[in-house]
Amino acid sequence: MKQNYNTRFGYIATLLCILFFQFSNAQIAASVTVSNPIPGAPADYTFKYTLATDLPYIGPGPANYLFDFNIDTDVSPAGGYPVKFTGTETASNFVVKRNGVALTSTTDYTVSFSNNNVSERVRVYITTLINLVAGDELEVTISGVFSNPLALEKYVFSFETYHLGPPFPAAVDSFQATFQNATNTIYMADTTPNTLTDYTFLYTTSTALASNERLFSLDKGAILPASYIDFQTTTLSAANVIVELNGTPLTFGSDYTATGSGTQILIDALIALPAGSILKVELKQLITNPTGGEYTIPFQTTSDLFQDAVYVGSIVTVSDNATNTLADYTFKYQTMTDIPSASNTRIFNLDLSDISPAYPNFANSGATASVKLNGVLLDPSYYTFSISTTLNNIAITVNKQFLSAGAKFVVTINQAITNPSTLGAYDFTFKTGYMQVVFVPSFAVIFNEYKSFQGSVNIGGTLSSSDFDQVGFTYYPNPINNDILYVKSPVVIKNVTVYNIVGQLVYNASPNAMESVINLASKAKGVYFVKLISENNDTKTLKVIKN
Repeated sequence: MKQNYNTRFGYIATLLCILFFQFSNAQIAASVTVSNPIPGAPADYTFKYTLATDLPYIGPGPANYLFDFNIDTDVSPAGGYPVKFTGTETASNFVVKRNGVALTSTTDYTVSFSNNNVSERVRVYITTLINLVAGDELEVTISGVFSNPLALEKYVFSFETYHLGPPFPAAVDSFQATFQNATNTIYMADTTPNTLTDYTFLYTTSTALASNERLFSLDKGAILPASYIDFQTTTLSAANVIVELNGTPLTFGSDYTATGSGTQILIDALIALPAGSILKVELKQLITNPTGGEYTIPFQTTSDLFQDAVYVGSIVTVSDNATNTLADYTFKYQTMTDIPSASNTRIFNLDLSDISPAYPNFANSGATASVKLNGVLLDPSYYTFSISTTLNNIAITVNKQFLSAGAKFVVTINQAITNPSTLGAYDFTFKTGYMQVVFVPSFAVIFNEYKSFQGSVNIGGTLSSSDFDQVGFTYYPNPINNDILYVKSPVVIKNVTVYNIVGQLVYNASPNAMESVINLASKAKGVYFVKLISENNDTKTLKVIKN
């Protein structure tokens, strides 16, 4: 905008500009709520904030923005939202409220967009057509536009009000809000077998918790298979038990307390927690990984039960291990370092040369893939699946998507890998990394590795399965209405134990038969966990409800 100031007024304007930015740069606490915080899920985003400065209508021409947000530059960590505005948004995708009352589009405000330097539509700004004053509580909801990022990460949003009119364009109020991307999951700092490491539990409560109720309970005896050694008996403190609520750290001793033993870790809330609370519990150097494999770890609050699989080491399984058979292969692994927001990032890369002994060439006719991230099945729009029969390479690529350490993948490659003709064990090495094109000293495409993983399969042997997963296993009724639970199994049930919701043993029997009658007549109504052990030491845990 053209300005005609003389030198004196130019100095004054410059000084005022400097002072304005000094006072306006302090960021004001705000909130952002997400309708569905699951990674990768479409969601509505609502920003709530209170004006600290008057924001009058000054148009036509120069304008004041009641909301100015750039999804490309105003979110930290960067790369969480690679999908920008689509260009098809209309006023119906935006709702603006002032002090709880909805404003009218085109009468009270207008919505506009702008692009970044690569023509991506990344910035939205909402112009006020009415006078707004300090103390006004504003609420901006953006619906039907964003999908959540993939990383289980705490994201910080910065947005502002903006004054575009003379004497100079400048931010008026700057705001900051935090959103915790969440799903019910468990991940480790180090997946190496037999290693003492940190475990992180992330979960969302469905029931409110009162003060002094249990916000976290972990019982070593409920982990399957039963291979974990006793937990560390170090005194629990703020140093080794860290709890966050909706992305904000809680204080040990005033917000929560913890007790533990070699077999249990218990955390009690000292404050009330509403339903829908997103909790992150970090247990530092309290749990030692068992030998390599997949383990199911249940944990709970007073009212909610959660469970998740963890991968100690990495795992490769095959749907049919007969020789010379085109089969489905599943790869389970967890990252231990961040995967940065880079172009052509491969979350899975398998070269034929990385299978030993050698396998037949890959096939791509009819081949498909699926990806689960932290238990969530990803929409195929998030990744690209490719097979090169020339290079004998299988890859799954994401573009400019930040993934934090602890990302836990289940990648299934369907009908692309043919089993070899020779019986025996085969070792797979697969990787994460990114592709880079270089021109010096000569043109080349280079794969830069972040992390490699190893797993093995047995071709021609017997595929193992749990005794309790065979045809003929059943239990009923559930819910239990007349005190008795019946269990029928295709194998002998050696032992039955029942635990209540707080992890206390309430029933123990050794039927040594293929049927078991479990009498819970003396037990209170509620949720119970029934653990079965077969004659072959396979285990299965059932969740039942007694009415």
